[in-house]
Formats: sequence, structure tokens, C-alpha cells
Amino acid sequence: MKEIQNNKDALKYITGKWLFILLIVVQYGFFMLIPVSKITRGLAYTPWVSLLIIFSLICIVGLSSNNMHFKSWIFVFVLINLISVVYIILKYSYFDNTVLSGFGYAISIFAYFPIKKLSREINIYKILIIVNILAIISVIIQALIFNITNHLLIPSIDLSNLQIKSGLRITYYDAFVIFGFVLSTDNIFYKGKKEFLNIINMIFSTIYIFYVSQTRYLEFFITIIFIFFFLKKVLNDLINGRINYVFFMIMPFFLALLIIIGKSLYISVLYPVIDGSYVNNGSYFARMDGIRYFMGTIKDSPIFGLGNFNASSGTTYWNMIHGPLGFYYTQDIGLIGDIARLGFPIFIMYVFMLIKSFKVDQKRKENSGLKILLLSFMGSISFLSNGLILALIFVLLEDSDYEKND
Repeated sequence: MKEIQNNKDALKYITGKWLFILLIVVQYGFFMLIPVSKITRGLAYTPWVSLLIIFSLICIVGLSSNNMHFKSWIFVFVLINLISVVYIILKYSYFDNTVLSGFGYAISIFAYFPIKKLSREINIYKILIIVNILAIISVIIQALIFNITNHLLIPSIDLSNLQIKSGLRITYYDAFVIFGFVLSTDNIFYKGKKEFLNIINMIFSTIYIFYVSQTRYLEFFITIIFIFFFLKKVLNDLINGRINYVFFMIMPFFLALLIIIGKSLYISVLYPVIDGSYVNNGSYFARMDGIRYFMGTIKDSPIFGLGNFNASSGTTYWNMIHGPLGFYYTQDIGLIGDIARLGFPIFIMYVFMLIKSFKVDQKRKENSGLKILLLSFMGSISFLSNGLILALIFVLLEDSDYEKND
């Protein structure tokens, strides 16, 4: 009888492992290998396939019940989003796919429970890293071939929905790429785990951000991450007397590279705000002017915000949600945008969630990258609209060591 039970448990976790892999692969649009652009875009901007997999995970793996520091905040997060749906219906007499999608992304945070249970049996960290590497390679190849030939290798995306900056710009998968990047930098620079996968993932993630995404804030973010971990390592090595001659030979070149990147980012990110030239840059202007607009909406509705929806194009509410010019997006301005969507309750939750994150990790102090990622929500991009990423961050913060079983 015990052997039968063991076999059932083994089958349960094997099935759970493959469902988890499928869940993460879906976040990258099946690596942009499906030659139907509507499917690729649908996977990037709708939560339904992910929710189906999460529901399957809950049914097969079950719910964890031990060492769940963030359980209460998960229910608070869902409640805030549910109240927002009710608010939209009552205030605007409006309900569409964008309202449903917003709530769908919110309840994907329930993935925390089965993933937490899976994390005790399988190496979810390694799965996240391997899938991130494979996805980035696929997307980089697509972008590279297009930049050379002006044609896609696989017609998996609609080019009319994308920008051409310094080559083809693809931002569908930014959130998960930066998440994967943080996992590896934590391990390489802080935990001393310089495995091949971590190094490759860090390198390819950096290439993706600068070559494919071309998002200034993410370029700035990973530069800050590098500087933070570099200075932290130097300080630790100085304290422990581990500085050697090779280090002193390499350090000037590394510092020179950081200075060059830092200067470039200062010119492109900060200086336009100082001299006012950002008004000549469409995306930059949309963010800066969007901040002004959404600060006004927060003042008008501080408790409930505008509501967690985008409104369908051409409807009465489009310009209310996206500003008088119609191209402001709350997702582009971080925490301010989250407050504009969901009101001050989401800010209060974020503050307490941040405090909880530092408390959970205070004894080990080995997840600095994840905590910096949480702090970065106050910048240009926030993950508070994506429950799945929050679930993964919470699970990994609670684990004393990413490296579990294979």
C-alpha cells in the first residue's frame, strides 16, 4: 500500500513538473515558434491559458500549507482586484474583456500555492533559468534575422504592432526576462554559485535587454544591479582579505565599461528630463506626461483609482483610462500607475509586502536581487499587474536555497 502511495506521489510531482514547465513556456509565447501572430500576442496579453494550467496544477499537486509567509497578502491582492471589478461595474456600468483580463492576471497569483508545494520536490529555479535561456535565444535569432534580412524567420508576430528602433524591438517578455536575470545575478555575485547556466543566462538576458527590448528603464536597472553586486563583492572581499592581483587588473576595465554604460544611460534617461527634450521622444513623453495625468486621477479617486481595466479602443472610457492623447498606459509608470488603477490600497499592500519580504529573508540575506526587483516597482515598470510573477517571487524568497532537487 505504501509503495502504491509512493508511486502516486511520484506521478503527481512528475505531472506537476511538466505542467509547471508548460506554464513558464506559455509566458514566453512558446518561444515565438508558433507561426500565427494572433496566438503569440494572445499568449502575451491574455491570462486564460496560464489560468487553465494553474487550475490543473492546483487539482493535481494540491495546495501547500507550510511556511507560507505571504498567504494573507495573496488574498488581500485578489480582494483589491475583485473590489476594482465591482467598482467598474457600479461606477461605469461597464464590463468587457479588459476588465476580465485584469482580474484574470490578478488571480494567477494563486499559482503560489501549488508552486510552493512543487518547490520542495523539484528544482523550479533551474526550470526558470533553462526556459529563460531557450526563450531568449529564440527571440534574439528572430530579431537578428529580421534586422539583417527585413523578414522574420517564423511569422509569429505582427510587425505592425512593434517598433523599429535600433533594430526590431520586442518587449512581450521583458517581465520574465528581467526576473530570470535577477535569479542568476543573485546566485553568481552573492551566493557564489558560478554555474554555467547562471553565467549563460545572465549574459543572454543582458543581450536581450539591450538588443531586443531596448527599454531604457530595464537597461538602467540591470546596470544598477551590476554596480550593486560589484561593490558588494568588493566590500566583502576587502573585509575578508580575498582581493588579489588579478582582480586589480580586471577592475579598471570593468569600471570603465560601467562608466561608459552609465554615461550613455544618463544621456538617454536622465538628461532629457533635466533639459526638457523628452517632449520630442514619443515613448518618453508618454511616460512623463502620463505621470502628470495619472497623478490627477489619483487625486480625484484615491480609494478606488480608475479601475483595473484598459477599456476597448473607441469606447467612451478609452481617453479616461489612457489620457486625452490616448496613449498613456498605467503599466508604463510603475507604482504610480498601479495606484491610478487600484487606488491607495495597492500602495499600502505594496509597502507591507516589501517589509514582509525583507523580514522573511533577513536571516539568510541571500536574495538581494529579488528585493531590488521589488523595490524597482517604484520605477517605470511594475509587476503588480502580474500575479504569476508575484507568486514566483514569494516562493523563491521563502526558499533558503534555490537549488533543490533535479
